[in-house]
Amino acid sequence: MHTNLIMTSLVSVESISVTTKNIDKYMTLVKALDPDVYAIKVALLETKVNPQLVPKIIRAMSNIAYGTGFGNVSISMSERKIAQITAKESEMVNEPALLID
Repeated sequence: MHTNLIMTSLVSVESISVTTKNIDKYMTLVKALDPDVYAIKVALLETKVNPQLVPKIIRAMSNIAYGTGFGNVSISMSERKIAQITAKESEMVNEPALLID
């Protein structure tokens, strides 16, 4: 029984080592092929931000950019959970509020 526990532990350590080597190779490949994606991946790994949120934020930004080109994206968080990602588009007016000479 004691031998089985040691063998199981060795297999687990070996699996972790192989997985770590594969991840290292993957990251090296991503860095070479697409440095922008690599930078995003590193930031996600460092911060542990949910990667499922990134496309939603990008789409919100894109919606504004393809619309009027003016606005803001806000993220509402409550108890470490994202409640909303809101894209609020606005129109650039640049006109005086009062018509006084």
